[in-house]
Amino acid sequence: MKLNSLMLSLRTPLFLAAILISSVSENTYAADLVGDWHFDEGAYSRGKFSDRTGMGGDAKLVYLESREVPEFLPDAIGSVRHPLRFDGSRSHWLEIPCQVLDASPDLALEFWFKWDGTGGKEQFIVGNASGLILGLKEKGKLYSMVRVRSGDRERWVYVDTPGRVEAGVWQHAMLSIHDGNVQLVRVPARQSDAVLIGAKPRALNGDLVIQWQGTAVGINPHGKSSPFSGSIAGFKIYDGALDTETFLMSEI
Repeated sequence: MKLNSLMLSLRTPLFLAAILISSVSENTYAADLVGDWHFDEGAYSRGKFSDRTGMGGDAKLVYLESREVPEFLPDAIGSVRHPLRFDGSRSHWLEIPCQVLDASPDLALEFWFKWDGTGGKEQFIVGNASGLILGLKEKGKLYSMVRVRSGDRERWVYVDTPGRVEAGVWQHAMLSIHDGNVQLVRVPARQSDAVLIGAKPRALNGDLVIQWQGTAVGINPHGKSSPFSGSIAGFKIYDGALDTETFLMSEI
């Protein structure tokens, strides 16, 4: 089935994609879910959120001050009833164990977030110190950067989604890398007439340089800077690329 003829029946009334941009891939890929974390008050225990797949390990909540406690808001999205809030300071973040991917060059990261419209000019949603950034900049522009190596030279490859994220609106987003190309897409998660927002896949022209150790949610792990301001409800990692049709049908 071609994605630009996808019908509303593929989604529940809560989360529909009514229009698909023509540049989104029409292929179906094979991807294995290897990490699945719900950052929900009901899933929180002793400073950790467990991996729902049983493969990736616990996501650890880290605080600069040990006496602090997490803040969960009554703002349900999917099965997450009280998502974790990030206050735009460097007070806390999540450490994600990502030693679950094999040597495959294809991968996908999927996440649900809501920006509150405040915070710094650059805010990390997911990132690590060696080669991956997913975040917001320029007052709500969702972007990603991945590091690649070509010969003896390393560089960053930048992609973003058109427009800006609306403050106070839940977003469902995905970074997918397949066959040497990277793509970033998002969709407002509570709009019955939601439009999939993304750009044409961009060629990497090199090999990924990502060391997954040190991956964090809600902050730049390098220097503990660029904290996120808003809520993050969930994060998934796939070994292999995730096609847009599967992404649209995915729920938290």
